Amino acid sequence: MLINKTLEEKRLENIEAFNKIMFESSPDCLKILDVEGRLQFMNFNGLCQMEIEDFSLFKNQVWWDLWDEENKTLVKKSVETALQGEATEFSAFCPTAKGNPRWWHITITPLGTASNGIYQLLSVSRDITQQKKAEDKIVALNNLLEEKVKIRTEELLEKNIQLEKSNVELATFNRIISHDLQEPLRKIQMFSKLILEKEKNINESHVH
Repeated sequence: MLINKTLEEKRLENIEAFNKIMFESSPDCLKILDVEGRLQFMNFNGLCQMEIEDFSLFKNQVWWDLWDEENKTLVKKSVETALQGEATEFSAFCPTAKGNPRWWHITITPLGTASNGIYQLLSVSRDITQQKKAEDKIVALNNLLEEKVKIRTEELLEKNIQLEKSNVELATFNRIISHDLQEPLRKIQMFSKLILEKEKNINESHVH
């Protein structure tokens, strides 16, 4: 019986050692939460990314209390969802312990067995700050482009309105000019006809 207990202890120690290796080899920020949502563990890369020098200052603190008011409810609901046995994920802003801005994509996975229930949660936080900055830059450029297109469209519309107005004015001017020139042209035609008739009469008189 003693031998079996020793073997079981060794098996658990091996599992714990393996889990620690996996945790510490992850490039992401890994945290273990208890069923009350309190921080119990954070891997080395996570401490570096969160700029935490002494984890003991954060251990046993309720995780969502470390977030700002805007995201506190989101984090708490995500933890509660995971405690119901459903893995969940979300993206949110959370500065480091030193106040440097960071965006994170976070997954929360319940750990436990069907028989014993959930005994802790695994939170994996991936730093997506650069991705977020790139997305924000693209959005800003798209907004700038849309604004330029809007301004250009308004300018073209204004020019079209001015062109239509000019066409109407030109048509009106042509109509007025055409009407005003009808009488002078008629008189010119009449005088031209008289002159031609007079020349014709003079030529005929010379012939006789």
